[in-house]
Amino acid sequence: MHKRTAISFFALMVVFGMLITNLSYVLLQNTSASDTVGRKTETAGVSRGGIYDRNLNPLVNTEKSYVCYALPSTEALKKLEKYTEQDEMADIYSKMAEGKIIRLYCPHIFNENEIVSVRTLKRYGRENLCPHLIGYLDGDGKGAAGLEKNYNNYLEMTGGRVTVSWSADAQNRILLGKKISVTETDYPDAGGIALTIDRDFQSALQKIMNNSDIQIGAAVIMDSANSEILASCSLPSFAPENVAAYLKNENAPLINRADSAFSVGSVFKPFVAAAAMENGIETEHYCKGSISVGNSSFRCNNGVSHGKTTLETAMEKSCNTYFINLGQKVGAEKLISLCEGLGLGKSFEYEDGIYSKKGNLPSEEDLNSPSALSNFSFGQGTLLATPWQMAAAYSTIANGGVYHTPVLMSAILGENREVIQRLQPDEGVRVISRDTAQQLDKILRGVVENGTAKQGFTEKARGCGKTATAQSGWIKDGREILHTWFCGYFTYNGKTYTVVIFKEDGTSGAKDCAPIFKTVTEEICEIIDEKK
Repeated sequence: MHKRTAISFFALMVVFGMLITNLSYVLLQNTSASDTVGRKTETAGVSRGGIYDRNLNPLVNTEKSYVCYALPSTEALKKLEKYTEQDEMADIYSKMAEGKIIRLYCPHIFNENEIVSVRTLKRYGRENLCPHLIGYLDGDGKGAAGLEKNYNNYLEMTGGRVTVSWSADAQNRILLGKKISVTETDYPDAGGIALTIDRDFQSALQKIMNNSDIQIGAAVIMDSANSEILASCSLPSFAPENVAAYLKNENAPLINRADSAFSVGSVFKPFVAAAAMENGIETEHYCKGSISVGNSSFRCNNGVSHGKTTLETAMEKSCNTYFINLGQKVGAEKLISLCEGLGLGKSFEYEDGIYSKKGNLPSEEDLNSPSALSNFSFGQGTLLATPWQMAAAYSTIANGGVYHTPVLMSAILGENREVIQRLQPDEGVRVISRDTAQQLDKILRGVVENGTAKQGFTEKARGCGKTATAQSGWIKDGREILHTWFCGYFTYNGKTYTVVIFKEDGTSGAKDCAPIFKTVTEEICEIIDEKK
């Protein structure tokens, strides 16, 4: 045996012998202690009310672990030695020798007099669903952001705790041979709040986005019939249990980009078309690759000439000059009126007392110059909208022209998950005629089949949509950052789902976002099939 190894082994044996000697003394003292017996109690775990999806599947408190509590007895020590890693045993020997209660995480579940395992819940699981919506807790376990903050009082009220107690004498020394008691008081409590989120959709969307080339961006899945938010993802994400690690990150992971406003570009063009249809304005246009309006000149992408264009071909090719010409004919008043009906430039209450970002919808006065109206007509200028807003706007087309305010909250739940209060979507407001919506639907189908969004085409479902590559006006390292989009929807088994994909600092909507729409469509269709 190597000399140093032999010395270390001998030292360890000496220490171990001393611990056992002390342990025997403590056990003897505690066994013959005073007859004045009390109970020593401590809290092993505290729970908050649950946050659930639309089907009452939990989004928090999804992972459990077990904390082992052991009295300083030889029987408990033998069991711990069998199931505990060797590097943890030195601390256990030390605490037992001092006659202290032992607490440690152990994979084995005990349920005996002198050693028990207590189930505890981890608030945020490894899958980390909806972090930007759910939020996080502060150091005192109170809600500091998101739903955790907004519903903190109710989530605390519907929470519970689990306690552990053991016998001790008048000198607070542990008495052996007595049972460790575990008491659960509303732990875990089933009450809380339910969202419109579908856990399976949310999990799939997060995985798809995390595996994509989008480092900074957002994605949304919405029920087209009522604008209920079924899934919402923002990148980069963060771990709620360690928020401090993200505070200085230059990419601002704590910002919810699904509810942040950006330049929208060409995904706005269907609404210019809608305003023209609603007002009986039809036009053909010869695209030369550029157009002069007032004192300004505007180009199609890379100055490409599209030649003679109709509304259908202009949408498929995303011809800027066509929509600039169309916007001039429609006029600012009619365009803005339609946009207001679609919820652009307005915030909405997505939680009780919590409102979304407004974005920016220019006024008629802002568009009183031909160049400003031209920029607006292909989604540029001062127009800003959030992915949530764009999802609700496209849902209006998919829903036959009826707009619904986006919804996130579904219900308030009692202690047995019974619904105390059901939160219903609004009744909806007709913004465009059914005929206009049907015409736009056909045109957007052509964009996916033959146009800029054809990388989003799949035979799995009927998809419609539009791409965008928007100038942001943001300059980084001497270049302008582009915001790229896909906005659209797909119909499967008679139900329609709106999907928005957004990338900050992208290349093109066709390349960055349309392929993700295809992946999302196919994955959601598989989930729907599995749920049958």
